[in-house]
Amino acid sequence: MSPAPDQPPTPEPNLEPNPEPNPERPRGRPTPRGRPRANRVFTNRDRPIAAFDRAHTTLAADEHRILGFYGVGGQGKTALRRHLMQRLGTAGDPGHRFGVLDFHVESCREPARGLLALRRSLRDSGALRCDTFDVAIARFWARAYPGEDVTRALGDLLGGLLDGAPDWLDLVEDLPAGLGLGVKVINCIRQRLKEEGAEAACAALRDLEHLEPDQIAEQLPGFLGLDLQSHRARHPRSPAPVCFIDTYEALWSAAPDKTGLAALETDAWVRDLVAGAPGVVFVILGRERLTWDQRFPHHWASRLDDQHLLSGLAAADADRLLAGIPIPDLHVRRAIIRGAGSSDPSGPGDQGAHPFYLDLAIDTWLDLLAAGGRTPIPADFGATHPEVLARFLRHRTPAEQEALKVLAGPAAFDREVFAALLTRFRIPYPLTAFEDLCDLSIIEPGADGCFRLHGLMRSHLLAALPPGLRTELDAWLFDWFDARCQPAGPRDITPAHAAALREAVAHRDTADTQAALGWFWQRWRVFYDAARHTLLEPLVRWALALAESRLGADHPETAVALNNKA
Repeated sequence: MSPAPDQPPTPEPNLEPNPEPNPERPRGRPTPRGRPRANRVFTNRDRPIAAFDRAHTTLAADEHRILGFYGVGGQGKTALRRHLMQRLGTAGDPGHRFGVLDFHVESCREPARGLLALRRSLRDSGALRCDTFDVAIARFWARAYPGEDVTRALGDLLGGLLDGAPDWLDLVEDLPAGLGLGVKVINCIRQRLKEEGAEAACAALRDLEHLEPDQIAEQLPGFLGLDLQSHRARHPRSPAPVCFIDTYEALWSAAPDKTGLAALETDAWVRDLVAGAPGVVFVILGRERLTWDQRFPHHWASRLDDQHLLSGLAAADADRLLAGIPIPDLHVRRAIIRGAGSSDPSGPGDQGAHPFYLDLAIDTWLDLLAAGGRTPIPADFGATHPEVLARFLRHRTPAEQEALKVLAGPAAFDREVFAALLTRFRIPYPLTAFEDLCDLSIIEPGADGCFRLHGLMRSHLLAALPPGLRTELDAWLFDWFDARCQPAGPRDITPAHAAALREAVAHRDTADTQAALGWFWQRWRVFYDAARHTLLEPLVRWALALAESRLGADHPETAVALNNKA
């Protein structure tokens, strides 16, 4: 039986206003920046917030603590995470250390790059030494990506690695340029750890110089865990560090096996990190409840009892939010709340008013007012989730509608992609209104600086595209990203190149199967030479599935794909 949603009594909502409105917003419509949003209302989040407050202030150094916040898309999980991080950042205690690993960003789903992103995020909250991890990731980078300049990739970490010692560059052995940290550096770090009494961390680095890249990668979660333990030992009176892991379900988005035995390995490195870091609070946000205790009951059965279903807003809270817009008509408010309610009869009881659909209805209300002529009535608002989506789009300007259609094509977009799409498809939406469009509640900013249409809206828009436009859009997007996934060489690969390769594969026309495979094997070579195996593995599976389904198991192209996968 699913747990009941957390819905305590309804105090006055804690509404967080956005920055000042933009006076240049088209059509005179009130900007979303000037009003609270439903997915930022925390009136029915009191219990999760209280659990979080208890965890990071009372967790002992030898205890594990996992908080799980889960619910369907659009319930405000990421907004809750940002709210909790803001609380830590403004709590007035300089000892707070916290970071985020956001699987919304595709590169973070690769274990080494994800752990590196988390380590950097932890550092951004304040000084936090991670000697063991930093020297290990540098050694891994040099061995796994021999063509890449390790100083360029990791210089921000390595510059302070040997605080108080000679510049770390002077301690690198005379190896080929960019090969990485030598034995002298490793021994220097081990000596400092030994002097500080960090025996476990010192021992972990003992054989580092002899390990192969895959062996180092397997131990990276444990190395970061040891550093977090050492931090707590050095600061026994400070609050427990907090690691936020957001959009957890995205780890499986490219995995060919999402439910079988292979799926168990997809998040093994995350479990290793949590298991190796007692004294750290891990806050994991996703669409489903964590099931580690079902798969590995011996280890996790007693550690996953603090998970919270994030339901929609209670009716009273939703009504108070709508009245504050203001939407004065009680019947209109009730119609909006009904339309934003659960549309899944198999769901766990009354899941409340879905914040995403509330926000869409509020935008529709504002659009109707801006259009003038009459006061909105209940019939202006959808009674089901698909109707709410359709009515929201109906009240956008024609130029906005066309802009959103083409922006549904890429998985993510920035200002450059936005401008290029609008120019190519001759959409008369002003290029200077990029920020205004991205203020809409259907567009989400990412930690990588890109924007993404909310998954529910993106699916709705793509399904409604005329076949001819969808084909034309895919062809243009393929050309755009193909031109941007070709680094000069292995040392020049950036996260943008990797993201572009993923997008190019997603939009590649496969009608000519052999041509599509020939293109892919051309593009993959530079990434393979750079040992970007984690990036390539799901893409090679795509190539193998394409060859097997279109050409047959005995075709030479299928043999090539099998060989390259191996």
